[in-house]
Amino acid sequence: MRPEPPLVFHPSSLADLPLDLVIDRLDGGLGDEDGYLITLRDVRRGLQIGFRRLEEHPVDVLLGWRAPRDLDALGVAVSGTARSLDAGPGPDDAAGRVRIVQLHARDGRAASRIRRVGADPPNILDTGAAEGDVADCLRRAIGLPTPPPPCGPVAWWAVDWLDATLEAVCRDPARPWTWARVSRLHPCSGPLPPDSPEALVELVARAGAGLDWSSIRSAVGAEGGSRCPIGPDLAAWMDDGMFARWLLGSRPDPVDVVVDLVDLLPPTVTRGVVEALQAWRCW
Repeated sequence: MRPEPPLVFHPSSLADLPLDLVIDRLDGGLGDEDGYLITLRDVRRGLQIGFRRLEEHPVDVLLGWRAPRDLDALGVAVSGTARSLDAGPGPDDAAGRVRIVQLHARDGRAASRIRRVGADPPNILDTGAAEGDVADCLRRAIGLPTPPPPCGPVAWWAVDWLDATLEAVCRDPARPWTWARVSRLHPCSGPLPPDSPEALVELVARAGAGLDWSSIRSAVGAEGGSRCPIGPDLAAWMDDGMFARWLLGSRPDPVDVVVDLVDLLPPTVTRGVVEALQAWRCW
């Protein structure tokens, strides 16, 4: 590892620490291949910067971890392959290898940089504050909130229902799949399943009245055999926003599931599924 360039500022408090300048001095000094966990301590007494080489994905290292109280900021430096979503087919479609450095401070500030690896002069692709699973983990590790949930908790029931439906139909494709059998798989359905998409939507509306992500997150530990993939300790470590994103991300995209169900269910049943999803604003 190359020696770090000297930091030419002397912050008297965390609020005076320019995170973008720290990233500017660190970027490149750690190389462009290995991943590192970055820690910043003792800002007022001289700013100690620590590095720990990551042998695993940052999420695997950070998930559920609570940073020591004396840590002023936490970040990572990792490399990956970026692909442009805007460019059409051709040589400009792929951004290629990139280096990503992001820092999150306890006062809520964040800074990040995405740089194309190997470009001379350096090609900075993005300097906005990072979002995503790694950013969520960094924030929670130092006790910061993550962005709010992307949607209401009714969406979780919807994607879980879709996943359970696809699983059941694939397990027994020859079975005559009626609306009653499909609606019975919804988490809110009781002994008498709703006999129409409208009835299911109304049932879910009643069950979800006043429900929030905090309620679902706090109930995880008591659900026993629930299909929720997040355990009670991890749910307690997360906040509502991160919990919602992880829970929703644990199921396939609703559009992809519906595409599969079109070939497996009668058209009238598939239409009912789509009507319910539209009512729940799942797309």
